[in-house]
Amino acid sequence: SNEQEGSILNIDYLINNKKPVKTVIKRLKKKVIVLESDGSKKEIVNSIKDLLECDNQEYNNAIVKASIFASGLIPMNHEYDLKEVLNKTGGFKISSKVDSIPIGSGLGTSRIVIASIIMAIYKSLNIGIGKSIGKDIYRL
Repeated sequence: SNEQEGSILNIDYLINNKKPVKTVIKRLKKKVIVLESDGSKKEIVNSIKDLLECDNQEYNNAIVKASIFASGLIPMNHEYDLKEVLNKTGGFKISSKVDSIPIGSGLGTSRIVIASIIMAIYKSLNIGIGKSIGKDIYRL
């Protein structure tokens, strides 16, 4: 990672022959959003207000919640009805896991996790994304 003010360069790399960040989105029959991430307990999101608890990393699943807003999937407006979004997308579960990278390492892990979640949202929920520049490589 090469950090500069306001930006970071993330390079795809393997640690012990595994990708260090894994994000999985699973479609659900029930129209809910379920969140799971390292260091946080499983959480069922019932409202936009629940998702707004993302401005402090001490909150449960804060990075996953912030990623949902960053993706543009849900407007960051507590007046908006989550049911409207779920009627379009259906229910889904987001699971995110970081492996072999220590917190606070300076490797930009949080940014990599956010990018991973945003890309998983775009691909799994068929939201238009940037231009494909190769097999499984997208420019956002």
